[in-house]
Amino acid sequence: MFKRSKPEPQPTEVMMYTLSTCPWCRRAKKFFNDHEVPFDYTDVDDLDGDERQQVTQTVMELCGALQYPVVIINGEPIQGYDPDTYSYRLRDLGWDL
Repeated sequence: MFKRSKPEPQPTEVMMYTLSTCPWCRRAKKFFNDHEVPFDYTDVDDLDGDERQQVTQTVMELCGALQYPVVIINGEPIQGYDPDTYSYRLRDLGWDL
């Protein structure tokens, strides 16, 4: 169970770039859902044309490689499935996981 020590963060404080077919991406989404942390996400492989190219470029600029998931918490990117780092960063936003 978790407790809140600060006001609830806005959904835009957690953003993910994922692939719809990626098992690690599904685990990342499950982590945030299980902890009731609101998040936004984009399944990059569901995008087309210029939009897909633009998001792919954004991921490259953030991380230097196309490895998913990319989770952005409070403006800081985390590449790959890393629940310990997610928890650490969420504490900075007031989550007590």
